[in-house]
Amino acid sequence: ARKFTDDLHLYHEAACDLQTAEEHGRLDVAETLLRVQRLAPQGVRLDSPAMIAAFNGPEVEDRIKLLLENSVARQRKFRPLLYVVMLAVLSLLMVDPLHHGAEWVLLRLP
Repeated sequence: ARKFTDDLHLYHEAACDLQTAEEHGRLDVAETLLRVQRLAPQGVRLDSPAMIAAFNGPEVEDRIKLLLENSVARQRKFRPLLYVVMLAVLSLLMVDPLHHGAEWVLLRLP
């Protein structure tokens, strides 16, 4: 149950991070998490247990990884589309030379 609760807390915080990242950017949110963690050393008591868990726990590194991995995953979605567009453009550019090359070969046949 403890592992489940810890994972649930991590993903809840990560969901909040991703929501904030939509407005402020993923790198800015990750940088802010690191800054707050550095400002609040492990021995310092913050006002509430939620603040300690959100910014002073070992899960900050996992939250940053989730932020950045999600960003990379979103960027990868567009790569196949880019490859299809590049292939289509190259195919269109090659139609004329291939057509003339085929005519040349056919005219040279006995």
